[in-house]
Amino acid sequence: MKPGENFSKFFYQHGYLLIIAGWLLTISLFFNNYWSDTSNLKNAHRLLQSDIQHKERDINQLIADSATIQSLINNQYSEATLESLTGKAYDFFIYSIPEFGAPRMLFWNTALVEPTPYQLQTNDTVFYESMNNGDYVVVTKSIQYNSRFYKIVALIPVRWNYFISTDYLQNNFIVNDQLEKKFIITNRSAGMPVKSITDKPLFNIAEKSFTPIPQLSWWAIVFRLGGIFFVLFFIQLLCLWLSKKYGEYTGVISFTATVVVLRVVSYYLPVPLNFRQFELFDPQIYSSTALNRSLGDVLLNVLLTLWILLFSYNTVGKIRVPAFLKTKAGKWTTAVLLSFSIVGITFLSGNLIKSLVTDSRISFDVTNFFSLSVYSYIGILVLCGIATGYYIIIKFLFGYLRLILNYRSTEVVLFVIVSGLIFLSFKAGSGGFFEIYLFLWMLLFLSLLNFPALSLNFRSLQSSVLLLWFFFFSASIASLLMVTNSVKEIEERKRIAEKLAMQSDPSSESLMSIGLSNFNNFFLYENFDRFKSPGAAQKIKDSLINENFSGYLNKYDTKFYTFDKDFHPLYNEDSVSYNTLNTIISVQGKVTTVPSLYYYETSYDKFNYICRKEITNPFTQELLGYAFIVSKPRKYKSEALQPELFSRSNNPIALIEKSPNYAYGIYAELQLVLNYNDYPFSLNLTSNEIPKNEYEIRKNGSNEELWYKASATRLVILVRKSNFMLEAITLFAWFFCAFLVTIAVIQFFNMIIMSRLRWSRMKQFWELNIRSQVHSTIIFISLLSFIVIGFSTIQFFKERFNRNNKEKLSRTIQIVASEVKNELDKHNTFDDVLKVYDEATNRDLDAVFTKISEIHNIDVSLYDLEGNLKLASNKLVYNKGLLSEKMEPNAYYHLTRMRQIQHVQNEHIGTREFLSIYVPVRDEKGAVYAYLNIPSFYSPDELNQEISNFLVTIINLNAFIFLVAGLIALLITNRITQSFSVISERMKALKLGRNEEIKWDRNDEIGDLVKEYNKMVKQLDESAQLLAKSEREGAWREMARQVAHEIKNPLTPMKLSIQYLQKAVDSNSPNVKEMTSNVAATLVEQIDHLSKIAGEFSQFANIGNVNNEEFDINEVLASIISLYRIQDGLTINWNRPEEKQIINADKTQINRLFTNLFQNAVQSVPETRVPKIVVMQSLDDNVLTISVSDNGTGIPEEVQSKIFTPNFTTKTSGAGLGLAMCKGIVENVKGKIWFETAENAGTTFYIQFPVI
Repeated sequence: MKPGENFSKFFYQHGYLLIIAGWLLTISLFFNNYWSDTSNLKNAHRLLQSDIQHKERDINQLIADSATIQSLINNQYSEATLESLTGKAYDFFIYSIPEFGAPRMLFWNTALVEPTPYQLQTNDTVFYESMNNGDYVVVTKSIQYNSRFYKIVALIPVRWNYFISTDYLQNNFIVNDQLEKKFIITNRSAGMPVKSITDKPLFNIAEKSFTPIPQLSWWAIVFRLGGIFFVLFFIQLLCLWLSKKYGEYTGVISFTATVVVLRVVSYYLPVPLNFRQFELFDPQIYSSTALNRSLGDVLLNVLLTLWILLFSYNTVGKIRVPAFLKTKAGKWTTAVLLSFSIVGITFLSGNLIKSLVTDSRISFDVTNFFSLSVYSYIGILVLCGIATGYYIIIKFLFGYLRLILNYRSTEVVLFVIVSGLIFLSFKAGSGGFFEIYLFLWMLLFLSLLNFPALSLNFRSLQSSVLLLWFFFFSASIASLLMVTNSVKEIEERKRIAEKLAMQSDPSSESLMSIGLSNFNNFFLYENFDRFKSPGAAQKIKDSLINENFSGYLNKYDTKFYTFDKDFHPLYNEDSVSYNTLNTIISVQGKVTTVPSLYYYETSYDKFNYICRKEITNPFTQELLGYAFIVSKPRKYKSEALQPELFSRSNNPIALIEKSPNYAYGIYAELQLVLNYNDYPFSLNLTSNEIPKNEYEIRKNGSNEELWYKASATRLVILVRKSNFMLEAITLFAWFFCAFLVTIAVIQFFNMIIMSRLRWSRMKQFWELNIRSQVHSTIIFISLLSFIVIGFSTIQFFKERFNRNNKEKLSRTIQIVASEVKNELDKHNTFDDVLKVYDEATNRDLDAVFTKISEIHNIDVSLYDLEGNLKLASNKLVYNKGLLSEKMEPNAYYHLTRMRQIQHVQNEHIGTREFLSIYVPVRDEKGAVYAYLNIPSFYSPDELNQEISNFLVTIINLNAFIFLVAGLIALLITNRITQSFSVISERMKALKLGRNEEIKWDRNDEIGDLVKEYNKMVKQLDESAQLLAKSEREGAWREMARQVAHEIKNPLTPMKLSIQYLQKAVDSNSPNVKEMTSNVAATLVEQIDHLSKIAGEFSQFANIGNVNNEEFDINEVLASIISLYRIQDGLTINWNRPEEKQIINADKTQINRLFTNLFQNAVQSVPETRVPKIVVMQSLDDNVLTISVSDNGTGIPEEVQSKIFTPNFTTKTSGAGLGLAMCKGIVENVKGKIWFETAENAGTTFYIQFPVI
């Protein structure tokens, strides 16, 4: 068949894969361009507009529901109505509009925002407005009920836009947060207008001027990856076809080249997609080389390498050494290259593993479960993939090296050791312990790989061997990561120590940046004239400080100073001059990460912050004056008041403060000025304790102290609790479990690829043997128990944590409520309706609330009976628009309508959820006159640590259970399979004749099987005896017939010759004497022939009688070949091997075997050709293969199946026993004999012997 026809057939069978891939890629393109909401401006506009209009229709429908609106106005709504309204995707408010006075809010369904005065006064029914915490579409409606006027305001959130972006406060679109990456809201004519249901333009949505990386929707990505998979699947099948047609190495090279080309193209072009859109491919997470420039690139490279290796493993059969490598020069050159390749790949893989730890921001701290990110799990799987690929390729290279060196272990080890030492000598300048560790580990690995019993076959995995390699590689990678993690952790601690040395309060800089966010030049320019008026200056300064430096920043006394352009003070609180403040900055000030913000020391344990702003005309750039902000720490300072809401996960100091394994202390002038966590730092140090070097590591029990001498007077001690054993065991457990997952995934995809998506072939992969079934069952049960126990225990921890928090919060608020009540009673002015407070009283109460907040480490808020905020210890969340000044509607309902004495509920700001408790404040008569609220910003660190410790324990136990279960399963399955093996071996040895019964003492299922086997053996023996008797009789008859036939053939000419001689004698023929001589010669010839026949039958009958001995088969071949070489016109080519090849056999029979083969080879050559015999030998895995080739006429196809049958011959003479005897001789030594022939070209006989 022509090659083109072959490919046409292949394409006809598998072209559907390309069709499927084409459809998937088309759907991906179509989905991304037309169906995806974030792919282009048109789709984003449609999504945003339809969402707003849908909510607008729902608002109109609610307004039209007069019964519900009346119940809200009359405060007669049910809890179900409230829950329905608070669950709406928009904010809903109802105001009463009196003829005189301010509007009064009657109903609200959120505490996150409240309408502005403009929204209450405007006559617009729908419009867009940007508010403190985001952008909204405002829907208003004025209604009349019972002769009174009311205003309904609904706020549809479009986009969150907080004053600061943190882990919990993310600025994004409400309808789809992916829109934030590509689009912005603008009031300009750019983009597309978003309209209301009345077709009124509200705002425009436009694409950002610069979008660095095109973003595909997730559905488009899924379809595109599916298309890529089918394309690669087609390429693999094509390469398999090439390997079958043109050779296995052609297929492997083609597949490897195709995958490499596609991967190289993906580095420079967005093919098959732009990987840079995924954070996994962000170089900031990991980057080392041009090939591995991100964690995603490493993952792709590892997956593709594994695919190539598995394809090669499944395609290439037995390793063979080409003829040109059998020469001495070729053998040594190849051995050198292989040994250097093994060493090079070992160091390359080891350095890649090391780089994934040291050159990345990936956490491998497995003892702290919540410090792990999705990149940690991907990194662990990548490390397992590297180890798996390393095993496959080193197994191949090492096996080839052993084959090249004829399995001489000494030479193999010598080559590898010398190559490793040469490599280490080149790395001497930059290498160290790590390279030596890798070298020694490699030698251990190769020594294990040298044992045939530990060889792993990916086509049929043995669970016991697999578990052993899991154990080896898990322990190896865990130990490697322990070393590299330790080095990385110390370097990280050094950086943190340097940062700690530069500040006394690690969180202050970020807090100050929040407070300074509104002090921009434009604001100061607009209000600069107010600073020139005595009354207005003090009022605006107090207002700015209260609005921007309250709450978490109230642990600092903050003062605001202004000066004109000639440095004259503008009604400042004290007489500090411009030169004094400016000198502090220029002489004492040290820069911070916040622009224009400096800090300076005032004593050994105090740091002040100072900020300078130049006030200029933004239009003319004219200098108007200066503003200074000075923050000094108060005498009382609570470290418990931390801005959890404003925390950032990328702050290293915040991360160690959240970890119970770390503590730090800062010393100035040998005195402890600041410490964190409960580590027993010394109050003061002696001069002898000061380290001589900049950094010093000291051991203190189970803790490791890093001493950093920042200066002669400043010292930082950063302590880490050492959990060496726990970390080592946990790392081992993680990698052991990860290897289980890795091999399962590899086997799954290997099944899909090798089965070619055919169900019948897939089922074959699931046909596990008993050993694998038992192992899989135990692992599945262990995994299921791990999930069930883990889930239930974690739920218990969470419920207990929440219950304890609620109880703690309840006790706290009772104490605080009592204190607040006492303070309020001191400052109240009583009337018959409610308690009100004047401005002076509120200032006093504000200070009291701040004091209570600091003492109890909590935030306190006080609301009046209408749910309006009156006092708050933390005004920042209200001033910055994170919360409105209205009480949470559900809590308000439970305290007012349901008259509960206490109400606890979950609330949120941004994505930060927290518990919040409310209680009424009552007077002596029990009348409620205010509501007190305490939000609980309890950090879940304690809960996370408890869960983390539990998960570490259960993962370690689970890995231990896997190992123990594997050993138990191995013992059980060995006991079962050993019994089956005995039966199997007996069944394999089952033959006609006397068979031994199996002895089994136990009365179990296997015993029943043995009984049936023994019955079968008895029946078989009886049948064998009958059959043997019948065969003996038949054989004797056949033998008698054959002997009679063979004897009859020479007897006929003998009889005829004697009769002819008798006739000549009777007739007195004159040449009787001559005739007598001729007859005598004929008789002698025929008698010799009879003797030969008798000898052949005797030899055939004695094949089973052997006298085995150990001898070098090369000596037998040399003896026979030397005898045949003396024949004229006969050529024999044979290169005698240098090494002895010892076999255990009957030397006489082996001599007879090759004599017959050589004789047949000579006799098969026609007289028109010069006989040529070629003898070749090869040794593979202790199996010797010898081939004897001739240039004869070959064996006709119709007789090839009978060639080893006794009494069959193609010659004109002979008993036909030669090749039958050859087969019997070979089988006696447990060898094989077969032939390959081509008509008119010759025949090659192959003989295999086991070598000692």
